[in-house]
Amino acid sequence: MTGFVTKEELAQIRGALNTGLAQIRGEMAAFKGEIDLRLTTFKGELEVKIADVKSDVICWMFAFFVTMLLAILGLYFKK
Repeated sequence: MTGFVTKEELAQIRGALNTGLAQIRGEMAAFKGEIDLRLTTFKGELEVKIADVKSDVICWMFAFFVTMLLAILGLYFKK
């Protein structure tokens, strides 16, 4: 044993590395696709929830505005 790698062994190592890298790239692409799908779904759900919260806030603001208006008018006409 000389400690050197022959051309054939080097070619086998490169082939194994290329096969492993191709497999890893495939798995990463599948994982990226899954993450993109989940993020898209999450974004859609988040937009729906934000819209619900906005409408609730507007309803509460209107209710408080009307209540304050009635209170002010009641104090104004109390005289």
